Amino acid sequence: SVHSKSARRMLVAAGHSGRQFNPAMGRVLGSWVLPPMNTSEPMTRYTVTALEFRRMLTEARQAAEPFVLVYSRLLPSSSSTTTEAWRTASMRVTEKEEGGGAGD
Repeated sequence: SVHSKSARRMLVAAGHSGRQFNPAMGRVLGSWVLPPMNTSEPMTRYTVTALEFRRMLTEARQAAEPFVLVYSRLLPSSSSTTTEAWRTASMRVTEKEEGGGAGD
């Protein structure tokens, strides 16, 4: 984790999960600084901006390897600020790439 134990304790005490996602750290320092993914557990859901999503998708396509990406696109009516309510107003999308590169 990028946070100290005391910082995580403080977050949890404040009602936070104690987990923070910091894509900038991996972007600036490299993916080697991020903890390895535990493939025996389900993928943790998280939200990225449309700009970050497009960047990630472009990089995945440039790797020219097959992949399947399943994500939820938030709908325009999902502007609710109620805790987590916006997640219910989404559309499931599956993007399948055969691995031919950016032109697929």
